[in-house]
Amino acid sequence: MRLNRWVRGVWRLTLLTAVVSGGCGVSPSLTPEPSADAAIQELLEEDPKLSELVRRDPELLEVLRSDPALAARLTTKRSRLDRVISALATPWVVFGFAAQFMFGMRFVVQWIASERRRRSYVPVAFWYLSVCGGLMLLIYAIYRRDPVFMAGQSLGLVIYLRNLVLIHRRAGAYRDVTADRDASDTRSAEPSSAG
Repeated sequence: MRLNRWVRGVWRLTLLTAVVSGGCGVSPSLTPEPSADAAIQELLEEDPKLSELVRRDPELLEVLRSDPALAARLTTKRSRLDRVISALATPWVVFGFAAQFMFGMRFVVQWIASERRRRSYVPVAFWYLSVCGGLMLLIYAIYRRDPVFMAGQSLGLVIYLRNLVLIHRRAGAYRDVTADRDASDTRSAEPSSAG
């Protein structure tokens, strides 16, 4: 009994392989095409926005099923490379990658500055890149409606801006001290007129 099942299983597997590869004179049209319902279900699983629309308006699902041209397009699967390329072609994904690049460049700037000084050093440009990249990533997170991403970038922006405030306060205090010292040096260098 088990041997008979095994032989039938091997025979089916051989037949299926022949059909898929187009060999043995079997018509490739015997391969089962995915049904429109299966394709629509797969599409709904891949696209959460469309799934939400169908959940809100169930009649949309009937519209998808009743359109034969749409059903034919849905049953033809795109390759993963096509999906990646089409995702990369959207302006928001390009913006997201640009934001990530800007945010990542801060580490490159910090690394180069540290190598030049031969010690760990964080230049001011690091904080400016952090603010620009963080703000861009926050905008992208808001577009994506990702609360975790939004919270992380918001907290980071507060920290980056606070560091810039502290840096500029210190630079302003340093300028004031040097200006006072220069003013006192010029007063002491002037000849006295009471002589």
